[in-house]
Formats: sequence, C-alpha cells, structure tokens
Amino acid sequence: MTQTEAKIKIMIPPTPLNKGGDEVGGINITAEEVKERGLIWNGRHLPYNPDNVEKAKELRKNETKTEKKLWYNFLSRHKVRFLRQRPIDHYIVDFYCASSKLVIEVDGDSHFTENGADYDKMRTELLNLYGLKVIRFTNEEVLNNFDYVCKKIDEEIMIPPTPLNKGGDEVGGIDISNSKSAHLFEKTKIAESGE
Repeated sequence: MTQTEAKIKIMIPPTPLNKGGDEVGGINITAEEVKERGLIWNGRHLPYNPDNVEKAKELRKNETKTEKKLWYNFLSRHKVRFLRQRPIDHYIVDFYCASSKLVIEVDGDSHFTENGADYDKMRTELLNLYGLKVIRFTNEEVLNNFDYVCKKIDEEIMIPPTPLNKGGDEVGGIDISNSKSAHLFEKTKIAESGE
C-alpha cells in the first residue's frame, strides 16, 4: 500500500462492534473503493448508493400492508430509533436500527422463489460484512402473529449503555423487571436519600 492509499483509508469512530480504524463493520475499504463502487460514505452512515435515496422515499410512500403495520404499530414508537427503507450499500433495507446494528426485512412472495432466496442470501452476507444482523419475517408472521414478531425484535435489540443502565433491562446491574427486584431497588433509593 502506498502512502497516498494509506491517507485515503476511511477511519470510522469506535462502536461496540468496531473498535475504530480502517474498517466498516468487517469490510476493509478505502475511500477510492467506495467511490469506484458508486457509493457515498460521509463517515456518519454506512456507505450507500445515492441513486437509491429517491427509490427509498418512494418505497416509504408506497409501503406494503405488513410494513405499515410493523412501522405504525411498533417500530415508530420503539425506545430505540428505527429508520424505514434505508439505503445501505446498493440495497434498500425495510427497517434499520443503527444503535443495535439491526436490519429487519419483511418478506413477501417474491422472496420465496429460487432467485429471490439467492438474492436475499447474497444481500444478507454483504450486510453481515458491515457488522449488521439481519432478521426476517414473512408477511404471514407480521399479519397473523404480530406479538411474536415484536418479541423477536425486542430480543435482538441491544440497548446502548448509560451511566445507570449497562444495557439490557437492568439498571446498574439490577434487574428491575420483577417485583422483588423493583421493591429492593425502591428500598435502596429511599435509604440512600435518608427518608
């Protein structure tokens, strides 16, 4: 690698899945390679094809019944931010959560053909190289087993840590989801405040 090539390496800030340096997820790519592939990358978002921006806007305007149900009844109100019809590389994913590195796809009939399955496999492999996890649901699951779909999504989401929350459903290492822990947590707060 020449000194010039080294200077144009893309440097990304550290994330839980990427400790920083010259990689986007698991892809080691230069700014020149991004350009050669017809992608744009500004350092904040994953590389994307600018031609897909307008297509993504159209897809948001004309979403399917299942995408609409999942978005308006669950993802748009979720505690972590999801984006709809997000361009990533040369693809447009149905839903994307950057903080959890999660892609959610809702598959209609076209995905169950031989060509559709091959395309989905190739696409998933590329998204995995960016450090993204891809989960898929069928239209049938979203329409007829919505609680299951929501539960599965919640299980995949990584809650970013905060000073009191180390990630997950815990506060400072205490699981406050059950009543015994909640009672203990409340008792401790009262003792610390001197009430």
